[in-house]
Amino acid sequence: MSESATAVAAADDPLQPLLQAVIDRFGESLDAVFLYGSWRRGRRDTLPDFYVLLDRYPPGATFLPGKLLPPTVLVMRGGELRAKVTVLRTDQLRRAVASDFHPYFWARFAQPAPLLFVRDAASSRICEAIQDTAAARLTRIVASWWQGQAVPAPESFWQQGFTLTYAAELRSETAERIASLYRADQAHYDALYRRFSAPQGGSLSRLSWRLRQITGKVLSAVRIVKAVFTFAEPLDYLAWKVGRQSGVALEPSERARRWPLVFGWAFIWRLWRAGGFR
Repeated sequence: MSESATAVAAADDPLQPLLQAVIDRFGESLDAVFLYGSWRRGRRDTLPDFYVLLDRYPPGATFLPGKLLPPTVLVMRGGELRAKVTVLRTDQLRRAVASDFHPYFWARFAQPAPLLFVRDAASSRICEAIQDTAAARLTRIVASWWQGQAVPAPESFWQQGFTLTYAAELRSETAERIASLYRADQAHYDALYRRFSAPQGGSLSRLSWRLRQITGKVLSAVRIVKAVFTFAEPLDYLAWKVGRQSGVALEPSERARRWPLVFGWAFIWRLWRAGGFR
């Protein structure tokens, strides 16, 4: 770590060993580390989610797919914990939140995601700009769903927004889980609603969301294939993730575990048929 870098996590934070493992692995290429997802909201039956921003990818084949279609997702261990570590270049994320048609990145970074590490003040400003851009895009594009009519109150607004963005991925979230996202960070989402939402949109607004969802599902399928090359036991992780989100509990066969690219598709089909994702 350079002298100007800042580790935000306290020394006694249970995530500190994981953060140190990330710092040790990526070294001077590391720009920032965000904490994202259910762990941040207080759940402990899940893996912590780190988003790791780099100024350049390390050499080697692991990150080659991420150069073409970010991000690259790894599982890393630090101390007694494992974390899901999502890696991409900072410039890739800046472009994605500003211009991607599908909501994969701008929906995520509109959510609260505190920094655990930041290289320097300039990187901190870039991270703040990324989150601000993502928040503005998500809120305004969700508002377009109402096609120029007055948008509803914040809770209904965000429940619809989360439903739309989850439908742009291969995942199935219960109505209660969607509602819990708003309740967990109500002050944050209410502030975005007051700051960015406005009646807008036209006759193509809902069609645009349908196209985003189709595009997002295709990209989600490609990312599942990518995960086979970076995850240990990718189908078991997928089964655990789908089960936690949707309640659908299935396990892959030993043959699928051994040859996921060949036989994993049948397991994914079974998950889909059972309602694990849509």
